[in-house]
Amino acid sequence: MTRRLNASQVRSAFAEAVSRASFAGERTVIRRHGKEVAAVVSVEDLKTLEALEDRLDLKEARKIMKKPGRLVPWEKVKMAMGPRHLMVVGRKQKRTRTRTRPKQVD
Repeated sequence: MTRRLNASQVRSAFAEAVSRASFAGERTVIRRHGKEVAAVVSVEDLKTLEALEDRLDLKEARKIMKKPGRLVPWEKVKMAMGPRHLMVVGRKQKRTRTRTRPKQVD
């Protein structure tokens, strides 16, 4: 079952919408100015939607890969990008300092 609420109604009943989604699997569609703009769904529904999107993306990628001339070898991409391809994405690189300290004289 899907409920439809205006944004102002959801503000006052958000906890209820979350509980209904998590415990009863009920979906709540949120409307703003009469237009459906968002939804509160269970995590199970979200995972199902994400899996479906992944399948569609994979199907599209396989279709593109079958077309001749659409693929570019990784070596060619690295050459075009230059040294930027060496950057680590998503992690900070640990920097080491090579500064030398002056010797203490007694």
